[in-house]
Amino acid sequence: MISSKDVKVEEEINFETVRIDDPDLPEGEELVMVEGEKGIDIVYYRVKYIDGVEQSRAEYNRETKKQKIDQVIHVGTKPIKEESENRDNT
Repeated sequence: MISSKDVKVEEEINFETVRIDDPDLPEGEELVMVEGEKGIDIVYYRVKYIDGVEQSRAEYNRETKKQKIDQVIHVGTKPIKEESENRDNT
């Protein structure tokens, strides 16, 4: 017996991490400017069954329930000067 059913599923959407060079931060330092948050989409599928066993699943609609927020990290690029360069050894 062949049948089909529409199903609604909530799916988590991972956030991206965006790295931005920051000339005001010392090289090697990182500063999280925006914490990332996962989003949630509501996805609608049409599922086809043969003898009660799922055979295929086709997405036909998607809605955003909660928008993801990308994480933003500033990465230091300011060169670190060694103290010995600034000392006078006389």
